[in-house]
Amino acid sequence: MFRQRFNKARDAVNQEGGKGDWQFRDIRAKTASDSDGLHRAQELLGHEDARTTKRHYRRDEKVNPLK
Repeated sequence: MFRQRFNKARDAVNQEGGKGDWQFRDIRAKTASDSDGLHRAQELLGHEDARTTKRHYRRDEKVNPLK
């Protein structure tokens, strides 16, 4: 049921001209990168150790968009 709704929402983004080539698993990484800090990302992702969060989600690198 969830998969069908997710796919429908992603297809709606594509029809409106958006870039909807992402997958459900991408939401987890996006949650970490949008959080206010490493500690908040750790809480949201459920990591017991902050080193795990830091190893998997490079929060100290800021990259400017190409366009």
